[in-house]
Amino acid sequence: MNSGFYNAAIQMATGSVQDMEVHTENLANSTMPGYKRLESSHTVFADVLDSQVGAAKEPTNPISVNHNQGALRSTERSLDFAIEGDGFFVVSDGGQDYLTRNGSFRVSADGTIVNSLGMAVQTSTGDLRIPPGQNAAQLVIDDKLNLRAGNKVIGTLKIESVEDISALDQAGTTLFVNNGVETVDPECKVLNGYLEQSNTAIFEEMVGMMTTMRNYEACQKMLQTVDDAEEKMMSKLV
Repeated sequence: MNSGFYNAAIQMATGSVQDMEVHTENLANSTMPGYKRLESSHTVFADVLDSQVGAAKEPTNPISVNHNQGALRSTERSLDFAIEGDGFFVVSDGGQDYLTRNGSFRVSADGTIVNSLGMAVQTSTGDLRIPPGQNAAQLVIDDKLNLRAGNKVIGTLKIESVEDISALDQAGTTLFVNNGVETVDPECKVLNGYLEQSNTAIFEEMVGMMTTMRNYEACQKMLQTVDDAEEKMMSKLV
């Protein structure tokens, strides 16, 4: 059996399954504010085949996150925020800080501003809270990231930016963890009454799914060809 060719085809088929999972995930979150599309890349078939016959180059199928900014959409809702430029909002579950571009927030029962998972939005001094008697509908932010409810400053929004954005670890659909990545001063503007849309392009994902299906079918045909050739060879030996 031509094991090198066979194993290479198996690896390429496995890569196609991974591609389909990536496209499915992107489509499922195409309307999620702040979602960053996943991308998968593959070693070309010739290199995969070389790796199976002793070449030094090993096949890789990494999945990465595309951090390009999505379009900003006006919502006219005071608890919706969007970052124009670099940086992330910081939210906390009480034990761990997370970075996110999803600025769709709400007010919890105790007056804390939280995300959809109940994680507290962070200011320079801790959790962001609406003081008693203040109206969250009047919440606005200035160019220095100071948040005001009416005429009262209630905190300075914490925005964190990192030197190597590709080194962030994904911790959820729109959450990332900074595990020791060097932070830098963010170059951004924060708008309220806006949300950053997913940077997924539905049409591109649909095209990608169709291409992936064709690649998978091609791998199946290659495997069938190898099996047919082996069967003919064995029948001649009998």
